[in-house]
Amino acid sequence: MIALLGMFSEHLLMGNAPEAVLAVVTGFPSTMFAVLGGASAAVSTRTLIRAGRPAAACLSVAVRGLLIATIGLILGAVPLVIVMVLSYYGFALIALACVLRLPTWALGCLAAALSLAGPHLILWARATGAAGAIASPSFASPLEFLQTIVFTGFYPAITWFTYMLIGLCAGRAVISGRARIHVAAALFIPGLLMFIAGFISDILSRAAVIDTLVADGTSAQTAHKLVENGYGTPLGSGWLALLSGAPHTGTTADIMRTAGMALVVFGALLMAIPRDSAKLPLPGKIIARAGSAPLTIYILHFFGFYALLLIAILADSSGVWVFGPVGIAIHTLAALGVGTYLLLTDRRGPLETLISRIVRGAVDRFCPAKPAEPRTLETM
Repeated sequence: MIALLGMFSEHLLMGNAPEAVLAVVTGFPSTMFAVLGGASAAVSTRTLIRAGRPAAACLSVAVRGLLIATIGLILGAVPLVIVMVLSYYGFALIALACVLRLPTWALGCLAAALSLAGPHLILWARATGAAGAIASPSFASPLEFLQTIVFTGFYPAITWFTYMLIGLCAGRAVISGRARIHVAAALFIPGLLMFIAGFISDILSRAAVIDTLVADGTSAQTAHKLVENGYGTPLGSGWLALLSGAPHTGTTADIMRTAGMALVVFGALLMAIPRDSAKLPLPGKIIARAGSAPLTIYILHFFGFYALLLIAILADSSGVWVFGPVGIAIHTLAALGVGTYLLLTDRRGPLETLISRIVRGAVDRFCPAKPAEPRTLETM
C-alpha cells in the first residue's frame, strides 16, 4: 500500500509540489513495486520449489509475467499522460523466471553486475539501436520491440530485472525460516547502507552532472529538470552512469538509492507488523487487503485518472480535484474501498484471482505433478 500511495502521488502531483515531497515520491514507488515483485516470486513459488518442481516454479513466474506484459501492452498502446509500466514489469518477470533456480549468492552477484553494466548497456542500445533512442514500445519490428522493452523504454526491463533480483534475494530471506528480527535486520542494514551510498553519490555529483550536461549543449533549465527525472535513461556515459543518482535513470547510484530504500521499508515493516495478520487492527487489515491487490488497484488508478481528467475537461474546471492532494485523497480512498470490500468478502483482487487461475492451469498442463508412487513393503 505504501508503494501504491507513492504511485498515486507521483502521477497526481505532476511535479507541482515542494522539492522535499517530490524527492520522496519520485522513483521510489516504482522501485518498491519491482523489488516486491521479486520477493513475491520467491514467496509464490516456495511450495513448488520445496516439492521438487523447479520447472513448474519457473513456468508459473514466466506465465504471470507474460500476462502482465500483455495487459500493459494493450493499455499502453495509446500514448497518454501516465506511462504504462506493466509491459516492462512483465518482461522483467519473464527474465526472472530464467534465473529462478540460481543460488542466492549468484543472484546477488548478477544484480551487482547489472547495477554496474546496465546503465552502459542502455546507453549503448540508444546509440546503436535500429531506430535510435525509442522511448515507448515499438511494434515496427521484433528487434525494435525488444530494444524498447529491454533497454530504451521509460522503465527498461534490464533495470527492473535488477530490482527484481534484489527482491528475490530478500524474499528468500523472508521464507528461510530464520527469526523474523534477524531477517528484518538482514534487509534493513544493507538497505540503509545502499541508500546512504546512493544518496551521497547523487548529492555530491549533482552540480558536476549539471555542469557536464550544459557543457554538452543542454540548456541549464533542461539540465536541472533532468536531474529530477531521467525518464528511464542515464544522463550520460562514464562516471555519470555510475555516480549520478537522478530518479528514473537506472544508474548505479540510482539503483542503490532506490533499491536500498525499498529494503529499508521492507525490513522496517517486518519488524513492525505481526506475522499473524489476524492480530492487525481493522485499519491495518483493510490496508493489507488493498496492498494484496496491487494489479487491480493499479488498473483502477489508471482508468480513474483519465475518468477524472475527462470530467474536469467536460466541466471546464481547473482540475484541482484531479491533480494534487485532492486527487491523491480520492484515489487513496478508492483503494481503501477496494481493500474493505475484499476484507468483507474474504476475496483476492479480481485480476490477481484471474491471473493465478491461468497460471495454475498452465502449470497443471505443461508441468503436472508426478503421481505419488505406491508404497511397497520391504521383505527380508
